[in-house]
Amino acid sequence: MAAVVRAAGRREPRPGGEPAHAEPLSTPIVSGTAGVWTVTGDGWQAVLKVLQRDADAAGGHPHWRAGDEPDHWYYWRREAEFFADADLRGAVERELHIPETYLVADRPDGTVALWMERVGGWASAGWPPDHYHRLARRVARLQGRLTGDRLPGRPWLGRRWLAAYQEIREDQGAILWDGGAWAHPALDGTGVRERAAEFRALWEARKERLAEVEALPRTLCHFDLHPYNLFEDDGRLGAIDWAFTGHGGVGEDAATLVFDTVFDFHVRPDEADRLFAEVVDGYALGLAEVAAEAAAEAGPTGGSGEGGDVREQVRRAVLTTAAAKYAWTMPAVLHALRDGMPMLNGRALGLSVPWWTQASLRLLDLVGTRGPAESDRRV
Repeated sequence: MAAVVRAAGRREPRPGGEPAHAEPLSTPIVSGTAGVWTVTGDGWQAVLKVLQRDADAAGGHPHWRAGDEPDHWYYWRREAEFFADADLRGAVERELHIPETYLVADRPDGTVALWMERVGGWASAGWPPDHYHRLARRVARLQGRLTGDRLPGRPWLGRRWLAAYQEIREDQGAILWDGGAWAHPALDGTGVRERAAEFRALWEARKERLAEVEALPRTLCHFDLHPYNLFEDDGRLGAIDWAFTGHGGVGEDAATLVFDTVFDFHVRPDEADRLFAEVVDGYALGLAEVAAEAAAEAGPTGGSGEGGDVREQVRRAVLTTAAAKYAWTMPAVLHALRDGMPMLNGRALGLSVPWWTQASLRLLDLVGTRGPAESDRRV
């Protein structure tokens, strides 16, 4: 065990006991997190994350409300369960580094304390697009091994995450039919007005696209692979924040890796196509490698592994997920302008509106290359 646990005798450090200094590491926007701190003691440092029930939450964005049911898309205790599960951690760590867990402690007040390694290295918020190829390959190698009868069946893993994500935004799309919202002068010259019908069609097709995503082979997904949850430490690629992890489609996480990175201001919209190609190529490579390894282990009578064009199947899976998941982005721009909101996604409108309009156009362009509907079950 690390120094933090040795010092505490496998119990949490207590006020008045070992001297320690705590600094807030982030401001939670989800109701299931009470806080995250970097805690520094004499010769040791750790991250403390405290989980709480939604009913006990004093804040948190209304879109990110935790649930008490273990299979809820955001079960409040899920991350504690994940870090306490040595077998599942081991499967993930074959491909992705995750913080070492020093201690998982149930507190008398009903909260759960996670004491974890303070990871350093290169946060992915600064990565260039080609660096995401390596991460996508690793994610695909992990997920390619955890399909079919190898899919983890823990009852606390989430189910139908993308359906819940759509549901909490169901009231946003009507503004696409509001001519006054489209007339806002901030949209002059952006090119989005001319494609309003396409944005409406994207919104109307979101349920159909969701059904296609849910028909993809199931695997273990992280569901929150945006840059602030990714890092490279001493050559190891890794991910933090496993609160949403559960069953999802092969390719779902790859879509998040592309479009969250763009919409969260880490890769410019004019580099979205390049980022998309890097992620699709890396993910397809990882799946192909796992299939080849499985075929080699099975021997000459074990089959030939993946069939068809793996890259094309991955490309369609990523675009189908993007069409299901991000149809709300242009409506969010319209709401921010019409309602006079000061910020969009944490940035002033002077920056966020130009960025999001161009990102939304790139989304339309990429999704438009999906081609006619067909079965994607072979991915």
